[in-house]
Amino acid sequence: MKARILIIEDETELAEWMQIYLNGEGISLEIAVTAEAGLAPLGAGELDLVLLDINLMGLGVGADEFVTKPFKPHVLMARVRALLRRTRNEGRHIVSFGPFVLDAAGFFLSREGKRIELSSNEIEEDPANPIYVQTIHGKGYRFNPECITDDTGPT
Repeated sequence: MKARILIIEDETELAEWMQIYLNGEGISLEIAVTAEAGLAPLGAGELDLVLLDINLMGLGVGADEFVTKPFKPHVLMARVRALLRRTRNEGRHIVSFGPFVLDAAGFFLSREGKRIELSSNEIEEDPANPIYVQTIHGKGYRFNPECITDDTGPT
């Protein structure tokens, strides 16, 4: 499993243990012992995942998963694998129509690579003469099947 992970952990012994274990699983790691020290690698990008000590910053910074200490190596690895699958779009269903890409699992729509809010003015160039979205009386709306190309899998 090729991945780049940043560990932000103030207990250096624990961070080094995690590094040894995850390196053994084929994961490349960088360690920061403070939240401030982790800002540079975060700013550089190209990370697949950040493992953050909750006591350093808390769950309010975008975390969506946690493991309580002490934890077993296989539990950590299971969570890491699950999060990497999620962030790498595995199992996602992507539908393209015209200049749009709809990520059904990620619940977002993009137009020419730019994420957009869903409104008829953003989807249709001329809402009075729609091409991509059709109104179905008594039902709601649907994407015009003639404009849809199916691309199931990673993008």
